Amino acid sequence: MTAAAVRKLSRAEAERALPVRLGAVVTFYDRQTDCLFVQDRTAGIFVQNAHGTNLGLRVGRLLELEGVTQPGPFGPVLSDPTIRVQGKGRLPPARLLTAESLFAGTEDAQWVEVQGIVNSISVAEEPHWLELDVAVLDDIFKAHLPGFTKTNALPTWLVDARIKLRGVARTASSRRGRTLGFEMFVPSIEPIQVLQPAPADPFALPGRAITAVLQPDSTTPPGHRVKVQGVVTLKWSDRQIYLQDATGGIYAELLTPLSLQPGAQLEVVGFPRPVGLAAQLRQSEWRLVGEAPPVAPVQTRAGDMRQGDRDSMLVELEAVLAGQVQHQGIEVLTLQQGQWSFEAHLQTNRVTKALAALHPGSRLRVTGVCDATVNERQRRGGFRLLLRSPDDVVLLASPPWWTVPRALTVLALVTLGAGIWLLLYAKRVSALEHKYSQLFENASDLVCSLDLQGRFTALNKAGARITGYAQAEARGRSFEDWVAPDHRTVFRGWWTGLLAGQATPAQELSIAARDGHEVALEISGRLVRQRRRPLAIEAIARDITARKEAEEQRLLMERKMLDSQKLESLGVLAGGIAHDFNNLLTAILGNATLAGQAVSEDSSQRSHLRNIEKASRQAADLCQQLLAYSGKGRFIIQRINLNALIEDMRQLLHISVSKKAVLEIEASGELPAIEADPSQIRQVLLNLVINASEALDEKNGLIRIRTGGLQADRSSLAEAALASDLAPGHYVFLEVSDTGCGMDRETLGKIFDPFFTTKFIGRGLGLAAVSGIVRAHRGALHITSEPARGSTFRILLPCCGQAPEPIPVPPSASVPWRGSGTVLLADDEEAVRLVTSHMLRSLGFEVILAANGQDAVASFRAQANDIVAVVLDLTMPRLSGEEALREIRRIRPEAPVLLMSGFSEQDAMKRCASQGASDFLPKPFKPEELRRKLQALLEAPPRGHEETELASIPLAERL
Repeated sequence: MTAAAVRKLSRAEAERALPVRLGAVVTFYDRQTDCLFVQDRTAGIFVQNAHGTNLGLRVGRLLELEGVTQPGPFGPVLSDPTIRVQGKGRLPPARLLTAESLFAGTEDAQWVEVQGIVNSISVAEEPHWLELDVAVLDDIFKAHLPGFTKTNALPTWLVDARIKLRGVARTASSRRGRTLGFEMFVPSIEPIQVLQPAPADPFALPGRAITAVLQPDSTTPPGHRVKVQGVVTLKWSDRQIYLQDATGGIYAELLTPLSLQPGAQLEVVGFPRPVGLAAQLRQSEWRLVGEAPPVAPVQTRAGDMRQGDRDSMLVELEAVLAGQVQHQGIEVLTLQQGQWSFEAHLQTNRVTKALAALHPGSRLRVTGVCDATVNERQRRGGFRLLLRSPDDVVLLASPPWWTVPRALTVLALVTLGAGIWLLLYAKRVSALEHKYSQLFENASDLVCSLDLQGRFTALNKAGARITGYAQAEARGRSFEDWVAPDHRTVFRGWWTGLLAGQATPAQELSIAARDGHEVALEISGRLVRQRRRPLAIEAIARDITARKEAEEQRLLMERKMLDSQKLESLGVLAGGIAHDFNNLLTAILGNATLAGQAVSEDSSQRSHLRNIEKASRQAADLCQQLLAYSGKGRFIIQRINLNALIEDMRQLLHISVSKKAVLEIEASGELPAIEADPSQIRQVLLNLVINASEALDEKNGLIRIRTGGLQADRSSLAEAALASDLAPGHYVFLEVSDTGCGMDRETLGKIFDPFFTTKFIGRGLGLAAVSGIVRAHRGALHITSEPARGSTFRILLPCCGQAPEPIPVPPSASVPWRGSGTVLLADDEEAVRLVTSHMLRSLGFEVILAANGQDAVASFRAQANDIVAVVLDLTMPRLSGEEALREIRRIRPEAPVLLMSGFSEQDAMKRCASQGASDFLPKPFKPEELRRKLQALLEAPPRGHEETELASIPLAERL
């Protein structure tokens, strides 16, 4: 699945945790937050829960990721990935985003390029990122750069500079697809390119009238700072001031605090932003010009103030005081002028006597800066006055103490208020009833009411949908009748506690829906009382069927993962033991064979030596089973017909089972070919049949062997062992079943462990080797077994879609052969070197010994023309066999090289295929096996072009 395909998923599809495998390049990574963006050839995508801090991730690295889909805040994401670094990649071409396409949202998570003007620089607390506010025409977005703290020097030289950024686009959209915002994740500050540096002296800019701050100007393009000059009319704080010139007023936020008082004339340079009905200056710097005469306030009315034309200007008007309150150090006066009401705010630590003496109804003249506001639709709304000092409030007339009209007004207001209160109370009760009804009917969970006998009196729509019973049909039914029989005891205990008025915790129950399927519910309830008497039970239940199924699936996947990890770790151990043991057996078997050749046939020592050879061969077979369990056994892959292989083994299988067992073979008529090693498949079948025979325990029973083909889907493969990453498709199955004693769950969990056996004696490697062979053939294994009901083992092997090859006949014994010339023998084990050199000399060769790869290369370089063959161990110090082989090929490309190892041929040839190893000899070996390999090697014609190409292909790809 590509990144573009993931991004096209709906939220419901992304929640299904679909598997994803991507090859992509890192476009952004922050090791502190594990924030990771990658991009493949189709699109970019965010990677959630990357956990890649210790993997050396950085921009430009080529990764292979395997994870699952999850819904993210801005679209589908790749979650919980397994990350493998493949090497150095190449960043995709960055698409230049224009002002028109910046907020379109089409390039979300893509590697893009944006040009804009830096308006501000700051450092975020968490995470420690450098934040740049960048303007593109009239819009601003935020760029995030990782790796900054408060101690880092800020790149202030970027402020007001036109720059080019390259990074990952992030566009936030609403559910209706409307773009809500845009931001960029930039890997570092180094690749930021300054297209136009900031002015050296911002105060050298030409001045503008305050009312023309937002108008286009050819000398100052949009997004840059502008300069205005005016008189400070209000200092709301050290960094918040209002400035006014002959054209109007403006609000400015300062970078450095202002120590001067209102009345000072300043030059202010800042970034203009449209806010509400007027402009504001952000990130501003100031410079004192001088003192100016006081600004005369504009005489105005409240109706004119609502239009917004007086915003940020010093104004004066008359109004009546309606109320007064102090809140968080601000004195708030509520004023009324005609039909309009507004507030006047004064910052003060104490209330003066004059302000405290004011009473509602007082007629005042107030002077202050107008702060106009807009509503959510950017339409004119209200305003407030920001007062400079208590002197801005002048009392014009005090209210009379008591009059007949006021008394009548108060009485009328009280009567009207009581009527309104009663009306509002009735509406509130009706609204609450309607709201409760809506909540009851439209709740996503099952909500119901029950009488004290447990019968339904009401059921909402969700309850009808979950249970399958219509609302009218459910009334009068007993809830307990729906509860599953094995959960009724829990339900009765919960119901008894509710009737007793106890605080009962939520319970998990299973009920039977109308169509018969089980629904898992998490239910809670309460006892409803009326006048302290129990009236009914109200209950709410959530359908947790999907959650329970997901939990069961998660536990199943965890068990499969643990089994896979256990098999892998034990496989590594088995492979290492087999390698070292094979080295020892090489010396034992070789010396025993050489000693046997030196004594006569009628010697009493001959039988002892043959016993040593026989025991060594049995130990070697045990090593092969260990390698088979590790999945690294020796394989000769061919296209074979499984039915033909079983038919060839029919006589052997009949001999291997108990005399009381009946062996039946049911072979499918038409069976496609599979790619497998015939000898390994024979071992699997023989082990399964012998285990089935032992399960009968000398009793009469049936052993059945079946073959056939089937189409396996993901669900059936997920239930099988050893099949965690197999693709759905057509498979051939081999099934061995018996009517024996069967196995319990505890035994099933251990059957693949090495040396585990249920018998009093035995090595217990049979099924362990079977699991390794099946894994090595990319197969799956189904096991079903119950005590006293027998067991069934079904092996799935993928079809190859080609005709089978004939199973090769073992070669006949070769004729005596002797060689001549010099052979270079390299092995780090002294015992192996000693016995192998004796074998070579007995064949007529002269031998040059080397204890490591570096000595072997030096000896070959010195006598390259005299050496007829090289016998090379795969695992050696200083230079390994693979590295030594590479150097030998550089010196003499056509030299015959026989590779030997205690590991499997598959591993050895896969590692050395590109170096051109001529042949492979597995340890341990006898003199005649060494002779056959050397004879074939020295008498074979030179390798042609086709053989060279085949040898360069890794064995895993040929399989």
